[in-house]
Amino acid sequence: MAADLNAQVEAFLRNATRQRKTEDRAIRQALQALAPVLTRIRRQVEDSGLLETTVGRQQLITTLAAAIARQVQLDWGAPILADLQESLAPWIEQQQSFARRMVETAGGTLTAPGAAAAARQPAQIISTAIVNGKPLAENLTVSLPALVADKVQRLAMMGGEVFAEYDSAVVRVVENSVEATIRSGVHASGSFAQQMIYAIEADPVWLDAQGLVWTATLDSRVCPICVGLDGNRYKLGESGRYFDGTSKLDPHLNCRCYLIPYVRAGAGDERFATGDQGTEQIGFGTKVSSWIQDNPETARAIFGQKLGQRLIDGKLTLDKAIKEWAS
Repeated sequence: MAADLNAQVEAFLRNATRQRKTEDRAIRQALQALAPVLTRIRRQVEDSGLLETTVGRQQLITTLAAAIARQVQLDWGAPILADLQESLAPWIEQQQSFARRMVETAGGTLTAPGAAAAARQPAQIISTAIVNGKPLAENLTVSLPALVADKVQRLAMMGGEVFAEYDSAVVRVVENSVEATIRSGVHASGSFAQQMIYAIEADPVWLDAQGLVWTATLDSRVCPICVGLDGNRYKLGESGRYFDGTSKLDPHLNCRCYLIPYVRAGAGDERFATGDQGTEQIGFGTKVSSWIQDNPETARAIFGQKLGQRLIDGKLTLDKAIKEWAS
């Protein structure tokens, strides 16, 4: 079967739009459920009298923080995980259909169609998707409740006058973390659903041992670390984790990179990149270092003005610029 480039590009564009809409819906759902929980917590702390207490205050607030973590877990974390497992199930199925289309339009063959759906259910994929080094289920039911408790505890220790900053010091911080976690969770679960197709349903002779290629979303918001990973090849992994044969990599929060079959990223294929002149199509064979040099304004936005300029001026290699940025 011959590769159909136009169909591939069209599918990528539609899938990117679908993902953004799915993320936005899931974030709204999570934040709407979180708002009354955070409001109740504020009232509980203010009505407890702990903000004015001096004797044994630290221990009392520590005990209250532990109760808050449990409350957030029970009232928000566990229910929102269950809601996401249900509401994101169609998304998982769409991503598996998308991956099947990528295989077929790239000239590959599906030797076991439908096997991925039988191997793992959408709810399992969503729960085990890796976000910031942890399964999404752990992020929602443990890490985020602990974050709420920690922020409330720190603020309460400072007394009633400072606790008045609850909205900015607690609510906004937690909402930002929830948004990043949900957005990353949707991306990671979709990526894993795609990988399952490549690992289970695609013809292994066609995919071969080269596996997948890391593909960064090239624009002014791309992370320099992801710029450095662009084009690297990996073996098929698990639940959003990518393997290069020696190390295990976890996508960071808000990572927008994706993995595609290496055979799909041929020299004649193209992808979209947004640089100084807007969005354009560049060959998959284009080195990211060349794209950086061709887009100096975008490079400065990615690396910062000074570091980006040194990179453009040839005073730093791309690898050294990434290391300096990371340090």
